[in-house]
Amino acid sequence: MYLTFGRYELRFDFTYEGVDYNATYDTFGLSGESENYKLRIFDFSGNVWNEMSYNNGAQFSTKDRDNDGSDISCAYYQHGGWWFNACSSVNFNGRWASRENWKGMRWSSVTGNAASVSFSEIKIRPLAK
Repeated sequence: MYLTFGRYELRFDFTYEGVDYNATYDTFGLSGESENYKLRIFDFSGNVWNEMSYNNGAQFSTKDRDNDGSDISCAYYQHGGWWFNACSSVNFNGRWASRENWKGMRWSSVTGNAASVSFSEIKIRPLAK
């Protein structure tokens, strides 16, 4: 069951090597705790590749609650809780400024797997009905 108190937009803003990037999903929802906060995102726009779509339908995983569908704990391996779907090429809860492979705060099509963004924001806002 998804929380449906209205229609919401999810937006990721980030900076890497002085360039600003964004990804917006005009349809966003999360299920409740009983479904481990399963992510639903649709209707993408932005100036990056739509890498978060791989995580659509993923449950939130943490180091102590592995819900990612992988043989390893992606939250442990990639340093931080996230909507991992057998791990992920996007993680804004990674280690700040890390250059270690898969550990940083990254959007891999922009940062690669061994770099971190220098600024990030995740925003949610209600849209008109």
